[in-house]
Formats: sequence, structure tokens, C-alpha cells
Amino acid sequence: MKTSLSLLVVLFVFTTQAQLSRNDIKHPDFAESITWSQEKKDKITNFLSDKLTKSFIVYHNGERVYEYGDTVAPYMIFSMRKSILSLMYGIYIEKGIINPESTLSELGIDDKEGLTEEEKNARVIDLLRARSGVYHKAAFETSAMMRNRPERGEFKRDEYWFYNNWDFNASVTIFEKQVGKSLFQVFKEDIAKPLAMNFDTALQKYHYEEISEHPAALWYFSAEDLMLLGQLLLQNGNWDENKSSLRNGSRKVPNLTPVLEFVVVMGIAGGPQKKVFTYLS
Repeated sequence: MKTSLSLLVVLFVFTTQAQLSRNDIKHPDFAESITWSQEKKDKITNFLSDKLTKSFIVYHNGERVYEYGDTVAPYMIFSMRKSILSLMYGIYIEKGIINPESTLSELGIDDKEGLTEEEKNARVIDLLRARSGVYHKAAFETSAMMRNRPERGEFKRDEYWFYNNWDFNASVTIFEKQVGKSLFQVFKEDIAKPLAMNFDTALQKYHYEEISEHPAALWYFSAEDLMLLGQLLLQNGNWDENKSSLRNGSRKVPNLTPVLEFVVVMGIAGGPQKKVFTYLS
């Protein structure tokens, strides 16, 4: 994540986990309420302004009670891209199109400096965990990543956790190679279109650098679209008001259950040595 990023935040506050459809999401005129007084809203506004926040939304009991900034403008979401990549992997692992146990060698993945045979033993799941043991230079790295990157060969796969852009970038290459489509196009077809997002594939970018074959996939989302995605996750992949899931409903979208069943958790307490992959039920 670039340090110059102005904060982009989408917040959901629910006292009940109500089932919502897109039509259920209301846009009130932000009138005075007992729970969300104007005084409280002014305090939030002052805080967000001080933090250079771009966009912020609060929902309470299914009602939109506060917003800040331009909620329809697309902004680069930086490291959230890794969570969305994990989400998309879950769908195609469930479909049997991607095998998380496949190795880089089996998939024909290499890079400009050449990967060693040991490095090629890393599996897809190791990359998604940021535990590949491949410390090749990568696109879109921060100075801290470059400074703290272990030496090539210092750790084998699954021995050490490192927030590694090589893992995330190569995971995009693998996804597109296995699925046969652009990651951005797949997201639009599988999730954005069924949820009527304003997600624009033309805004999404691949960032290449001479040091590596694998680009960083840079996503641009509005707060409104992130809100829809967040609500979908809160509802375990269910969306319409009849509580039929997207996978079983009339929208003809893929099985989204893996959204919550196959999630890679990278940033947790306990330090980089701790295993951080989990299946969420």
C-alpha cells in the first residue's frame, strides 16, 4: 500500500443482521434521529476530514444514516485487492477449475530472474497465504517490502509469512491462466453484474515493472460498490429479499458460498511466524 493513499473507508453498523436486497437499502435525508444525532454526525465528519478520508458510509438497521465524500467516485483500493483475489479464488477452487495444491512447477510459473526448483515447489495455497518462500522482486512494492524482503532461498514454502507482492501478483497470473479470462472481467460477470454494481472494467489496471513478469492488479471501486460487496459477505452470499442465495436464485451467478468458506487471512496478531490460513464457516 502506498503511504500517500488518502483513506477510503466503508463502514457498516447493524444492530440486527437483517436480510437485504438492493431495493431494501434506503437513502434517507439524514434527518435527526435518537441513535444518530446531528452532533454525533458532526463529530464523525470532523474526524474523517482530519484523516483525509475520501468516502464513508454508515448503515444502521438497514437504513443509511450517514455518508461522507463522493460515494460514487471510484478510488484505488490498494491492499483490499488481495482480499478480493482470495474471494475469486474461492469460487473457482470450489468449481474445480483451480487446484490450491498445484505447484508453480506444475503450472509453468517462472519469472525474469528465474525461479529455483525449490521455489517452484510452492503451491497456489502458499501464495494466497503469503508463505510461498519466493522472494523474487515484484511490481508495486513499497520501500518497506523491498527493505524487509528475505533473501532468495532463506525460507522454504510454508516456513515463513511475509507480506509479499510477488505472491499476490503471481496469484493473478495463475488465476487468469487457469480460468482463461481477465480477473477483472470474471469479477464483473460473477459478482458486479448480478449485484448491479457500477464496477467498470475499463478503469481497472495491470501495473507492470521491468523486474518481474507478473503485474499487480490494481482495482478501482466506489464506496457504493464496496458497500454492496460488504453486505453480500455479511449475508453469507445471500442477497434477494426472499433469502434465496445468489447461487440458487434466478440471477444465474456462480456458487458464492466459498466467499466465506475459502478466505485467506493474512494480517493477524502473533507475528509473521504464525500460520494464518483459515477456512471460515
